[in-house]
Amino acid sequence: MAAPGPAADSLRHRWTVGLRYAGEPNFYGFGKFLPTVGYQWRPRWEVEVGGAYRNNRYEGSATGFTVDGKQLDYQYHGQTRWTVVPVRVRYTLTRRAERRLQFDALGGVALSFGRNSWEQIELENAVETYRYQAQARSFYGLVGLGLGGRYGLGPSRRLELAAEWTLHQQLVHRFRPDYGTNRSRFGPVGYWGLGLRYKL
Repeated sequence: MAAPGPAADSLRHRWTVGLRYAGEPNFYGFGKFLPTVGYQWRPRWEVEVGGAYRNNRYEGSATGFTVDGKQLDYQYHGQTRWTVVPVRVRYTLTRRAERRLQFDALGGVALSFGRNSWEQIELENAVETYRYQAQARSFYGLVGLGLGGRYGLGPSRRLELAAEWTLHQQLVHRFRPDYGTNRSRFGPVGYWGLGLRYKL
C-alpha cells in the first residue's frame, strides 16, 4: 500500500507549533520573536494562538552647573514590561492540499498589556534635593487582516516556511493614569512576518 500523502495527512497532524519573527510596530508592545500554537479543526480552517513577553530597562544621567557654580546631577532609570497575546484564524485559499506551496487568508485580534515604571533623582553638590517616582499601565486591543504563504519542506512537508503581511487597526487603548492619551488611535498599520511551522 502507498504511504499517505499530504492530502490524506491534512487532518492527521492537527497541532502545529511555530516561531515567527514579527515586524509589528514597537508602540504596540509586540515581541519580535513570537512562539505560536495552532490547531486545525477543519481541512482548510486553523486557529492559532501566540504569546510574547518583553522586559526593557533603561537608565541615564546628566550633569549641569548653576550660574553661581553649584553642580546639578540628574539620574533616571525605568522599566517597561509588555505582554502580547495574538489569536487568529487561518483559512487556506489553495484548494489542493497536496501542493507544496499554499496560500492563506489571516484574520484575528491581538491583546497587549504594558506596565511602565520610572524614577528621577536630582542632586545638588552630591546632596539629593528632589526625587520623583511614577507608574503607568497600558492596554491595547487590535484587529488584523492579511494574506500569507506557506512552503512545505522535505518529503513529508510537515515543516513549513511561512511568510505573511497583515494590516492592523487599533480599536482600544487604555492608559492609566490618564494623561489625555487614552483616546488616541494608531493604524491602520501594515507589518510583515516570517517564521517556521511544524505539524505535530
